[in-house]
Amino acid sequence: MATLHNKFGAIIQDGISEGQRFALSSDLWRYASTSTHCDLLITMQFSNNDVENKTSVMWLVQQMREHEPNLRIEVRYHRLNSCYAIYLTADYKSLLKGAELCHIKKAIKSKFGGGMRDFSFEEAQFFAGVEGKNTFLSPMERTIIVKQMVDMMRAGKGGLTLKLPRRTISFTEGTAIVPRLISMNVVQNVSALHNTEFLKHLQQKWVFSIEEQPIEQVKDYFGTEIAMYFAWLGHMTTALWFPSLLGILMWFLGGFKYKNNPGDKQDLYQLISDICFVLFAFFNCIWSTIYLEWWKRVQAELAFKWGTYDATQDSYLQDPRPAFQGDYLAPNPVSGRMEPFYPAWKHTVVRYVITYPITCLCVVGMFLAMLAIFTVQDLADFYFGDSFFFHWICYLPMIFYALMIVISDKIYRRLALILNDLENYRTDDEYEDFLITKIVLFQFVTAFGSLFYIAFVLRDMKRLQEVIRGFEVTDRVEMFECISVPGLQKLVRFSPMIISGKIFFLNGKIS
Repeated sequence: MATLHNKFGAIIQDGISEGQRFALSSDLWRYASTSTHCDLLITMQFSNNDVENKTSVMWLVQQMREHEPNLRIEVRYHRLNSCYAIYLTADYKSLLKGAELCHIKKAIKSKFGGGMRDFSFEEAQFFAGVEGKNTFLSPMERTIIVKQMVDMMRAGKGGLTLKLPRRTISFTEGTAIVPRLISMNVVQNVSALHNTEFLKHLQQKWVFSIEEQPIEQVKDYFGTEIAMYFAWLGHMTTALWFPSLLGILMWFLGGFKYKNNPGDKQDLYQLISDICFVLFAFFNCIWSTIYLEWWKRVQAELAFKWGTYDATQDSYLQDPRPAFQGDYLAPNPVSGRMEPFYPAWKHTVVRYVITYPITCLCVVGMFLAMLAIFTVQDLADFYFGDSFFFHWICYLPMIFYALMIVISDKIYRRLALILNDLENYRTDDEYEDFLITKIVLFQFVTAFGSLFYIAFVLRDMKRLQEVIRGFEVTDRVEMFECISVPGLQKLVRFSPMIISGKIFFLNGKIS
């Protein structure tokens, strides 16, 4: 009994120590000293076996030196969180060659016509500022290039093997090394070090200021994708002033008097209220149309200014995703370069045999759960609707429904990622397009299925108000974006479709 008690106490103590270590390490990165010569940081997963830690980090460093000999590599041991970190830096020549492969847009010198175009290493002298080794490429662009180098390191002919004390990790021919190590919990994270001074400057000029957003500085630091999103957010906030002011005016004219002056003039105030609602709905139709056209002009101007207006490419000209796995290596039909090949018929089989049935099952299951909760709501209204002490029970089904939507959304997002990875798409565009299709389909049913059913089938306005109120309790106003996995290039053209507080970015294309 004493031995069991000691073991149980040791387990609890180990759990407390592990929790303290993770709590400490999760906050340390904000205060970590940065290196001005680091373009990318790779942190290794913590392990109690020090031999395994050293073996994995040295094996990865050796692979990097073989695949990218021009990378400057520095290995450090972080004592506070007990893990190894690899600091990567590329020389200027390698960065310029990588900028061409990553299709990074740079400005042309005015004497050669100006404008923005994809960087070309052979024509580097035509680009403005190419002489400045420290200024031509922004830290964000340097990180993108180095991460592309790391992600595209693949196992050669015959594959690779990483032998650790407790397991062996195999890499088939053409498998991306770093993404495979991430999936096997050998590599913890691949990230960039922040510039704390510039972040403080952005905080003062952007977060703590009421002036116009510094979109250009946001673009230079975070990239065009994030800058375009915040440009839309600021534009949307400005445009919402018009329906907001009109809505307040309509409420005072049509709603306030009707609620506070019942009696002989009730019919007149009811008529005024109905007219206000109709006019407000008509205004929203016109406003939403004007807003969409207005935003298209603004986003086109920003995309043209940033050189990402016409950035569509043939899929065969794009590099395969780092996580893309092929059955064997085959020449690219356009470039002729050897790369992983995955038969198209396998995509079809996975979609129609696995993905589509599971997606339909989730959607139908969510709809049936919605009908079951409505049945419970009817029973609660019947038994407790007139009760003084238990009337609050009538609100529980809708609150439970709202919570169920939030939980099911999170579960389905993970499931959608698993299914998308199983489908094994070659390019990032294909991967994101099909992922968005899965998520939007489920989100549409969970967000609007109940509203359409109550409004147009049951025609119960009181219940419709209760459902919307339940959504408000759980903060159901969300934004869905076609933004990216880390390492992708930037979102350039998209059209927002606004439906009842939910924003979908459609037609998003990655350059």
